[in-house]
Amino acid sequence: MQTKTCSKCGVEKSIDQFRIGHKQCHQCELDYKKLYREANREEVNQKTRDYHSLNKEREREVHNRYMETHREERARYQKQFRQENKELLSEQERKYRELHKEQYIAWTRFNARKRRARQQQLQENYTKEDEQYTRTLFNNQCANCGSTDKLCIDHHYPLSKGNALTRENAVVLCRSCNASKHIKSPESFYSPEKLLLIESLLAGDFKVSHGLA
Repeated sequence: MQTKTCSKCGVEKSIDQFRIGHKQCHQCELDYKKLYREANREEVNQKTRDYHSLNKEREREVHNRYMETHREERARYQKQFRQENKELLSEQERKYRELHKEQYIAWTRFNARKRRARQQQLQENYTKEDEQYTRTLFNNQCANCGSTDKLCIDHHYPLSKGNALTRENAVVLCRSCNASKHIKSPESFYSPEKLLLIESLLAGDFKVSHGLA
């Protein structure tokens, strides 16, 4: 076996423990780099930030290419990880729900809407930006009772009747009114005056006041 003596630690090691043309072994080079990073933390961090800033597109391409070519491998790893760490993942999810209650509820509702749409064989593309648009359109208050508490997004014309959620078919309701409306048609749930105001807003008539209560 071919060997070589490291110029740093003085230990004779296998030749494969050295990079070609280098006098120091891998471990000594790693130790030096670690010490350098610790002594020049801010400089190293700034160089890293500058590199990422200048190479965003290239890094994105490399990342996407890796994700594509290792899709099956990643799926197997993720499945195995979930099976072996059920308790850890459950605890992490519980802590996340406690720290990000509103975001978690919004995420849960978003996925529930997507699932119900798939069950109805509908393709919904109602995004977070669309939801913000709807909330702003209705002044962040329930279109039926005016409440600002526990708001959610409702299909104006029911999903069960084949109506996908869009900006033109999304209304803000509180949980109580949303549960009361359920799959009723707008005509069966709202008073004629409120229905006129809601549909004027959805049609883009911004001259109508946002005060729907």
